[in-house]
Amino acid sequence: MQVANGADVHVILEISAADITPESKESIQVRVKVPENLLNQDSSVIRTFWVVRNHEGVVEFLPTTFDSQTNTLTFETNKFSDYAIVYKDTKKAADETEKPSNTASGTSPQTGDSVRLLPWFVLMLISFGVAAASIVRIRRKRAK
Repeated sequence: MQVANGADVHVILEISAADITPESKESIQVRVKVPENLLNQDSSVIRTFWVVRNHEGVVEFLPTTFDSQTNTLTFETNKFSDYAIVYKDTKKAADETEKPSNTASGTSPQTGDSVRLLPWFVLMLISFGVAAASIVRIRRKRAK
């Protein structure tokens, strides 16, 4: 995991000294533009971003949404603290990079298994019939 960028969020309010708090009762939504040099330029990796908050010595990963259209990260917070953008690059699987779009062809996929299932289903139904007949026969004997 790479620490990409840090920010110290300050909110300046004119209030009395008794009302000063490093936290808010309600969450606010924060949107941060990701710098160009942090955007993924390598098509063989998937880059996942997070925002990390350090509030009074407690470090937390915040739920973060990355919008690739606007290159922004959006998260909610109720604490005014130190924040950092972190990311992790994960290599794409070989088949994931060359995978065509999923289209229905109307045929079953070839699994390499050529066993026909109909005879097995018939055998299963016959077995259930024999088991049911045996149970009925045993109950009739006990009833006599």
